Amino acid sequence: MRGEILEDLLGAPHRDAEGLRRRAALVGLDLERDHVVLVARGGDNGRRHRITELAGGHATRLGGIAGEYGGSTVDVLPAVEDPGGAARALAELLTAGIGHPVTVGAEHAASGAMAVVEAHRDAAHCLDVLVALDRAGEGACRDDLGIHGILLGPAGRDELDRFVRRTIGPLVEHDETRGSDLVRTAFTYFAYDGNLSRTASALYVHVNTLYQRIDRISALLGPQWRHDDHALQVHLALTMRRTAS
Repeated sequence: MRGEILEDLLGAPHRDAEGLRRRAALVGLDLERDHVVLVARGGDNGRRHRITELAGGHATRLGGIAGEYGGSTVDVLPAVEDPGGAARALAELLTAGIGHPVTVGAEHAASGAMAVVEAHRDAAHCLDVLVALDRAGEGACRDDLGIHGILLGPAGRDELDRFVRRTIGPLVEHDETRGSDLVRTAFTYFAYDGNLSRTASALYVHVNTLYQRIDRISALLGPQWRHDDHALQVHLALTMRRTAS
């Protein structure tokens, strides 16, 4: 029953709002209260079922509900002051329980079914950003993500897309039209602090091949792309594109 309520709450909150409210109340979920929504993911289908089982026990202890939705495990719990802390606690619990990294995104939900739906969307997006930032196994809410949380929110997405196109658009276009790998090359270069041998090793290419790619990047972005404020802008655009995708 809890799984069915969660499915209806996240998938069709308008279908029978009053009936949904009554059914939720039967399992202790008061939709007139604030909540925190947590979305967890880590591993294959077999692990997901175990994750949902553990998350369900956690939710029951705290007076919430849990289930599977959209390929992830979702907990809807009574509101807490620190959604990020709730995410980290659940990530630690689930990771220890299955012996595999489980990543958890969280967001506060105001009262009402639609607020839970919106919080679920934001929590799932937070989870995706954590994975894109190579932070699998961690838990966080949007406020914990700094500039990533700001720019990847609904208000900042259009501006983010414009910034990425303006800053590294030539690299993206070159990769798309030529089948090259310049975006990943530039990102890896920054990830290894400009160390050419380590960058080449991480890309599995010869250093001479890396030199050729860097020359091509310089031709497309200008020779200053690796220096001073230009480097900051390019690195940020590369990171933003990676997390957004």
